[in-house]
Amino acid sequence: MTYYSIYRSQSEQLAEQLETDGDYRVLRRLPRREEIWLRSMPISAPEASTVIGVIDTETTGLDCERNQMVELALVKLTICNNTGDLLDISPPHSWLEDPGEPLTPEIEALTGLTDADLQGQKFADQQIRKAISDVDVIVAHNASFDLGFLNARFPGLSKPFACSLNEIDWQAHGLGSGRSIGGLLTEAGHFPEQAHRAGPDAWALSCLLIRPGAERRTIAWHLLNRARRPTARVYAAKAPYALKDTLKATGYRWSARHGAWAMEGEPERIANEVAWLTGLHPAVQPRVVSIDWHNRHVA
Repeated sequence: MTYYSIYRSQSEQLAEQLETDGDYRVLRRLPRREEIWLRSMPISAPEASTVIGVIDTETTGLDCERNQMVELALVKLTICNNTGDLLDISPPHSWLEDPGEPLTPEIEALTGLTDADLQGQKFADQQIRKAISDVDVIVAHNASFDLGFLNARFPGLSKPFACSLNEIDWQAHGLGSGRSIGGLLTEAGHFPEQAHRAGPDAWALSCLLIRPGAERRTIAWHLLNRARRPTARVYAAKAPYALKDTLKATGYRWSARHGAWAMEGEPERIANEVAWLTGLHPAVQPRVVSIDWHNRHVA
């Protein structure tokens, strides 16, 4: 069964006919909420499902300490923990806020937002916090980016985060090797009705997450199972500059916040990395931190 159903209109029949010609590929608009298939069979207990809050933000820049969030959108997905079936999906809800300063031409061009759209707007804090209150985990397509802005504007949410950009092997689920939402939509045979606004982008990501992936379970189910797993991160503290190429080639990435090269993985692998770092250079002082979905995407 497909993850949504399309009424076979005359246009759809023409599209199917065109697809039989190898010179053409048809892109369909994303499904609307009423077109999405939901499992009707009830589950036995609330703990047998997980509520995912898919978010997207539009901001005045890339730095959550200097720039501001001007749009926030939320779509809620309820996933059966056992089967991975989609039990419920909400329409996207979005909110705007005036940053108190003019948008740059680059941000206006990227988002389609204007100063007139934002003038006098204010996030409905109580409404937003209530909307997020029953969410078990928040998902964003670049979690560390969105988490920084969300925590700066709404401190104390204390929700776990999962990243659809870095914690999903999209190729394993039949969607090619790219990772951008636009590229993934094209691979899936869809186009958004509007792009680069928080609401449509959150909806687009939600539609990708509810697609059947490996084992015919929703991609969202696979993301949850990967994001829940605890891991460990080792920081190569005090590593001399001369080791940077060696560390980078081995899979370490620079952490500006910690001022050290770091690698994350299963605890057993990280234990081996500690032994390797210790023998790599006497100045290196490996430091290991336990990681879960509460702190994995903290910049």
